[in-house]
Amino acid sequence: MAQATTFTNTLNTQNGADPWMAYYDGYYYLASTTWTSKIYMKRAQTIEGLKTATPVEIWDGAKDDPSRCCNMWAFEFRLLDGPNGKRWYFHYTAGVSENLDGQRMYVLESAGQDPMGPYTYKAKLKDSNDAWAIDGSYMLLNDRLYWLFSAWDGAYQKIYIAPMSNPWTISGDRVLLSKPEYDWEKQENNVNEGPVALQHDGKTFITYSASFCDGPNYKLGLLTYNGGDPLKTGSWDKSREPVFQRSNENGVYGPGHNGFFTSPDGTENWIVYHAQSDVNNGCDSNRTTRIQKFTWNKDGTPNFGIPLPVTAQIQVPSGEPGDKGFVGSRFESYNYPNYFVRHYDLRGKMEGNIALFADSQWIMKPGLADANGVSFESVNFPGRYLRHDAFELVLSEDDNSKQFTSEATFYQRAGLADASLSSFESYNLPGYFMRHQEFLLNLTKISSTTDQADATFRITGENASGILKDGIYYIKNNNSGKCLRTLNGSSANGTGIVQYTCGQNKYEQWQVTSIGLRQYHITQVSSGKLADITGGSTQTGATNIIWPYNGGENQKWQILDQGDGYYHIHNVRSDLLLDIQARSLEDNAQNIQWSANGGFNQDWEFIPVDE
Repeated sequence: MAQATTFTNTLNTQNGADPWMAYYDGYYYLASTTWTSKIYMKRAQTIEGLKTATPVEIWDGAKDDPSRCCNMWAFEFRLLDGPNGKRWYFHYTAGVSENLDGQRMYVLESAGQDPMGPYTYKAKLKDSNDAWAIDGSYMLLNDRLYWLFSAWDGAYQKIYIAPMSNPWTISGDRVLLSKPEYDWEKQENNVNEGPVALQHDGKTFITYSASFCDGPNYKLGLLTYNGGDPLKTGSWDKSREPVFQRSNENGVYGPGHNGFFTSPDGTENWIVYHAQSDVNNGCDSNRTTRIQKFTWNKDGTPNFGIPLPVTAQIQVPSGEPGDKGFVGSRFESYNYPNYFVRHYDLRGKMEGNIALFADSQWIMKPGLADANGVSFESVNFPGRYLRHDAFELVLSEDDNSKQFTSEATFYQRAGLADASLSSFESYNLPGYFMRHQEFLLNLTKISSTTDQADATFRITGENASGILKDGIYYIKNNNSGKCLRTLNGSSANGTGIVQYTCGQNKYEQWQVTSIGLRQYHITQVSSGKLADITGGSTQTGATNIIWPYNGGENQKWQILDQGDGYYHIHNVRSDLLLDIQARSLEDNAQNIQWSANGGFNQDWEFIPVDE
């Protein structure tokens, strides 16, 4: 079924307070306060899917030390460097069962790079005071890790910062960053809590929640880093006004305790927060999780806008499956499944667990030096291309020089290790291919079978405007209303493809597979053979048949969106369109190629088999 392109808040119906979200390796992850002694996390590939995803228990406080068994809240999980490589550090506030007087901060460490664990207890996050403290959050600034948190000092709950030596150890005294001083920070109670760092274009901010959650006036304030030592109060400027607050018109009250995440393609910034729909509710289980996109002001500060009503149809984050703005292809390693070509610090690499999905997405364009080749433009760094430099694959900005265009152009070849896949040969260094070595992308000559495997890639495409998603389809002619199949359902080599009254059977099922350059193979599922123009003919009237894969251009197709739900099917070799002979409406009429004529008999509907 087609994925939704919009959604409505909320992401849960209750127990959605203090939410934290991340997008990692193709999935959204969400955790929120559940008012139990357990920590749960949900994951899904879409926002709509997140609403109904089954919560997975990742920690049970009842099996832990009684001092940290209960009253768990303010969850946050980050992928950070640990002693054994990158690990997820999941920290939380917890205390004793009897009351809230013993609240402290604790952290778990994942065994690997799965956000859902398993986890083991790592440490108590404490400064020299080891006093009541909540709402911790990591901040990485100038290659140093800091701990942000909230604690009471007399009649005021304040925001503090402290240095860290690793993700589980505070290594110095706390320093005051913010205390309630404006009237809008003192409604219901004198509270500053829930600090979270936000970084963009070289600027660093901290949002925090002000006033007490037990009322409609909970809201967000903003601190801006002005340079110097982050551990000095004077290095931070406080906004005189709140930056996100209740909207009576939209029926949203007490928005706060937020986090941030980026869209799947890395182009959009989103805020996740909790709020109430009833002005009389407060710090209770009726708080729900909501998300919305935000933008940036000319001065570089965030513009969160106004909390949207729960009835608003919101465009899904850019890059989510089904989103019409999603573009790009991914290149999966032949010999390391689930490892993809990505850029990191401008270097081409192969990685499996990719936090920023868009780093592994590429737009395949006609070659900059030769249109018969291909160049790879980064989705999230437009204008930058993958090129070879001293035999290393790097991401560089196009300077329009002859050297650049030559080094950024490759010829797509049949896969050296598997002819149904792809390998990429250098335009200006014939015989040299893109391949991975120690998970870095390089350009080398190919000799051994290992070399061939390292230089072979599987291209996967994603939904975008005008791009058909890989999948299994029935292909239906607009003029006759009949579906493509082989004559009498035969699987013999050379069998003609014909139209027949749609019966939704296996002979009518066609696997559409992207092979790059907006080209596809169309394979009959029942026979495993490809749609092929007989004899590689370029003449009008030549028939479409099935044939085993041979790498020929006559087995390659462009599927061109006509903007009305129909597509033209264009043969790459002949430059002609698939058609039904003589515009016939009869069963078993031949599928042929013909020059474009604007007829309905050249329009095709691709109907997903699972619809």
